[in-house]
Amino acid sequence: MKKNGYNKDMSEGFKGRKIFIIVNRLSGGGRAEHWWRLALPLLDREGLNFFWQYSEGGAATAAQVRKAVLKDNASAVLAVGGDGHIHDVINGLIEDDDLLRKDLALGIYPAGSGCDFARMIYTNSGDNSMSGLLDLLFCGQLLPIDVGRADFFGFDGKECRSYFINGSDIGLGAETAGRVNARGGLLKRLLKSGQLAFLLAALQALRGYRYMPMRIEADGEKLDGQYLIAAAGNGGFMGGNMRLFPQAKLDDGLLELFLVRQLPKVRVLRLFIKVYDGTVLEVAEVCHRQARSVNLTPAEPLPLELDGELPGFTPLKVRVLPGILPLLTFAQAADRTKGL
Repeated sequence: MKKNGYNKDMSEGFKGRKIFIIVNRLSGGGRAEHWWRLALPLLDREGLNFFWQYSEGGAATAAQVRKAVLKDNASAVLAVGGDGHIHDVINGLIEDDDLLRKDLALGIYPAGSGCDFARMIYTNSGDNSMSGLLDLLFCGQLLPIDVGRADFFGFDGKECRSYFINGSDIGLGAETAGRVNARGGLLKRLLKSGQLAFLLAALQALRGYRYMPMRIEADGEKLDGQYLIAAAGNGGFMGGNMRLFPQAKLDDGLLELFLVRQLPKVRVLRLFIKVYDGTVLEVAEVCHRQARSVNLTPAEPLPLELDGELPGFTPLKVRVLPGILPLLTFAQAADRTKGL
């Protein structure tokens, strides 16, 4: 049966699975909730085996996912929202460096203001539509992707562990994320653009940013110095379409380490230009490595960012968990992102 460009009889997707759909109604300034009210009757008519909830946010979202998997027997989860929502969802799927159950799979529908990680999946403008979602659910390919593990200190001073799917960073990036997230994401709502919000917040943060000496170790290699940004990522984009990791592959078993050494502020403007066009690794002050584990220890504790969220402070230790999470992707996205 072929409909809207997809073929139910020649597909993998989430066919035959019990799907838990969790929607962040606040994503995109409320656009996610409006979209979901339109999408729900269409999904009902397609005969998918699913149940759904609005997310409660943070650790409560992770708890909703765990309950859906362990008690309600969901074997697939579709996260509808932005990067922070996806972050909460994967922290419900993974426990003690492994999936809650071996047959789990994750799907993503981007409905936030930034949606940096989703750019690795939704490679064509037509994908981000209702027919695109149905194409993903019925014909998508499962790609086992890497996930990052982060160890750090929470706001209560206790040791914490969290998982990230897209990226982590300290320095100007985390300072920028803090400004973007302030007052419930007011800047994003005012500008109606995640990209503009991150760019403006980065320029504001740069004016008063103080370079910090850092001890950095990547797979045993020492890279100590004073840095503007220290980031370790799995996906290709961060901070509202900034391509910090243009060589990133989702399934190569490696994290991308991106470091920006101390440089005159006027030259940072050149850096911003190149970070959007994918040529940032050409900047002389940029240091790039691929590593399985990275330790970031600044001279003083600094806030850290994971997938756009600020959960605590350094020192930060990250490592990759290779191929741990089956992710539903379009065929062309799978070809683009796999590390072959």
